[in-house]
Amino acid sequence: MKTNWIALKTGSLLPLIMAALMTLTIMGCGKEDPPEPVVDRPESEAAYSGNVITQTFWVYPEGTEVSALGGTVWLKFPEGAVSVLTEFTITCFPIHHLEFDGFNMYNRGIHLESGTPNQKLANVMITLNYDLAQENWKKSAPIPLAESFMTIYHVSPNLYAYQRIISIGDCCVDCESKTIQGCISSCGFYVLGEN
Repeated sequence: MKTNWIALKTGSLLPLIMAALMTLTIMGCGKEDPPEPVVDRPESEAAYSGNVITQTFWVYPEGTEVSALGGTVWLKFPEGAVSVLTEFTITCFPIHHLEFDGFNMYNRGIHLESGTPNQKLANVMITLNYDLAQENWKKSAPIPLAESFMTIYHVSPNLYAYQRIISIGDCCVDCESKTIQGCISSCGFYVLGEN
């Protein structure tokens, strides 16, 4: 018994199109699913192996204090720092790709961004934890007496900026608690380094 699946005219392109569609369908079935993303681990672990940690939070016009990324970053937004309820995202990541002659930087940087484009900030206090372990610095760990000469740098995203890396200004270093504190006035990329 002969079955007619599809009645076709001789010279029709339909069989070629159907064969191509079946081939693509069969090829797509064997395709592996993308790997699951690596779960962020707490920043307090000793080895900084290159993972990226992100946290999103809301800032109120009345002011907001945020402990982010497992307590390694604190942000204090004073009253009036933002005019409306605003969403921010802070990301901590390795900076192995970043190299500036004459600068010794911590191996991890942070990027602060706002849900509002071109968000300006007013006197936002940032506090970063640091560690003097050799593996956490690009060149070599600062000697304990030189800790007070550390600063927080703002790094311009413009590769051709005249001043690509610039200190945010006066910073207060607490050598006992291993924290550094300063004021920022914009979102962007920040990294701890020797002054």
